[in-house]
Order: sequence, then structure tokens, then C-alpha cells
Amino acid sequence: ASVRGRASGCGKPLDLGPDSDFLWWSDHETGGLDDWLRGGTAAGAMYATGGGAISVQPGLARSGRYALVATAGAAGATTAGQVTRLGLREDAYYGAWFYLSASATPATYWVFFSFHSDDGSGGGNVPLWDLKLVPVDAGGTLELQLLNHDTGDVTPLAHVAVPLGRWFQVQAFLHAAADASGALRVWLDGAPVYDVTGPTTIAAAPAISWTVGTITDGLTPSPTTLYVDDAFIAKRRIDPDAPPFWRP
Repeated sequence: ASVRGRASGCGKPLDLGPDSDFLWWSDHETGGLDDWLRGGTAAGAMYATGGGAISVQPGLARSGRYALVATAGAAGATTAGQVTRLGLREDAYYGAWFYLSASATPATYWVFFSFHSDDGSGGGNVPLWDLKLVPVDAGGTLELQLLNHDTGDVTPLAHVAVPLGRWFQVQAFLHAAADASGALRVWLDGAPVYDVTGPTTIAAAPAISWTVGTITDGLTPSPTTLYVDDAFIAKRRIDPDAPPFWRP
């Protein structure tokens, strides 16, 4: 992403050049999945099944004209629309802005943000952490629920409602380690929701995969659409009020 500034006494934005703290990013303004799939199958992937879909479409967007659109199908079987960045090997902040127009209820689960790894020998696809959207009351209030695939659901630091009808940022810091040095922290619009220490992977030096979109065993109502924009992998935490990304 490029950094924007303003000249003294002038309201016109200036391009201050690329920000080296961004390891990868997408504002989706290519109109396709190019940024997610950049580098070939070793670096990016997409997945859709069970009536789900994943694409970049014009219309509702946090910045520019385009956003990533993930749609889930009806209950009864696994339905998914997801994109993934693969082969990540350094500590990083992973995040994006998301938009839901209304709540939805999963048959059992609704995962929208997850981490996988290899098995330490360059093979396999080991699920590590899932961040789920979970209804917590009869009114359809949604909260984030973190799942450790080895030990189950994690108790949150605080119960923070997911906003509906506006863009909200979810961001996670991951230090992937199989020992006590591991760490995973999650923020919703800058509010800390999870802070996990200890093993975060099963391998000593794994390649991490980060996935966004939707995978569920069905949502009501159906179809349900999740919008994603201004996705990033960065060396520093990105403020939820950061200006839209700029593709010079």
C-alpha cells in the first residue's frame, strides 16, 4: 500500500511512496482475485463449494469501487467461498475490513477468518485457529468466537458486538510457534477480544496460511453475503481508522 499525506496549505493528497511495513495487501481495485492469487498456487488459492461463491464485484466497497464478496449457500452441507494467502513464515498482523448488512444464524458454525499451517515438513494442511461469527441472543447480536482446533473454544477478554450495516475491522497478530513463546491476539475495531499465549502451531517452523471469506454448514437466511475490503498482512498493527488503501 502507498502512504498518503497532504502538502502544507493544500488539500490535495500526495503519494509518499510504498509503505515497507506492508508484506501484502489488496484493495481489490483490479476487479478480480489477482492480488490473492499472486505468486501462483504456492502463494494464493481460492475455494468454493456447496453453492458458496467468492469473487470481486463492484458496488459496496470500503475504498474505491470493488470489494471481495463471499456468499454462503443453504444449510444441509458444507458451503464455502474463501480466498487464502499461503507460505507465510514471519510474525505479522493479518486483517481486513468486513461488512454484513444483517445478522444470520449458522446451522452449527460460521468461520470467516482462519489460520492453517503445514506439518513442519512442507506437507499437509493443518487447521490451527478459526474465528467464527456467533449469534449470542434472540436479537441476532453477533460476536467473535475463537476456536483452537486442538483444545476448543477460547474464552474472550471481552464480549464485543460485531457491527451490522457498516464496515468493521478484524485484525490478528500471530507469532507461530510450537512452544510457550507463541502468541495470537485478535482485535475488533481496535478493541482487544483475544490474547492467547503458548503454542500456536504444531510445527517448530511452519508455513502459515491465512484465509478469509465464509465456510459454514449453512446460514439462515440464505444466501448470506459477507463483504471484505482492504485486506493486509503487515509488520505493524494497522489502525481501524486508517485511510483507505491507495493503488498509485
